Amino acid sequence: MLADRRRRRGFTMVEVATTTAVAGILAAAALPALHSPLAKTRRADAVEALLAVQSAQARHHADSGLYALDIAGLPGTGRQSNQGWYEISLQVEGPEHWRALARARADGPQASDRECLVLTLEVRQGFVTQGPSPRCWNR
Repeated sequence: MLADRRRRRGFTMVEVATTTAVAGILAAAALPALHSPLAKTRRADAVEALLAVQSAQARHHADSGLYALDIAGLPGTGRQSNQGWYEISLQVEGPEHWRALARARADGPQASDRECLVLTLEVRQGFVTQGPSPRCWNR
């Protein structure tokens, strides 16, 4: 009867450990599902930066007849995307051929976006190619 009088209060260590383990398993399963939409959202930062380079290159070409050789010569652009997730670079391969690259910063969260680690926008004789795939451009 003494045992019946005592009311059990609180949780046992086994119950707490089991609950914590289940919560950990659920969180581990949910994190990869959250990463993909976040990575896709951050890619918009790269797309915006590359489109700004394309627009600035078009203005530069209209003004001078040549494409800029360095991103520093393009007003409204920079070596980093607006949000800072990507490093932007420019490669000029001839008078009518250039490529802009947006590379995910190695020290940022986009570095784990293996599918779209580097986005490219290439212009060759006026024709534009976006890479590496349309999915990277959120289409």
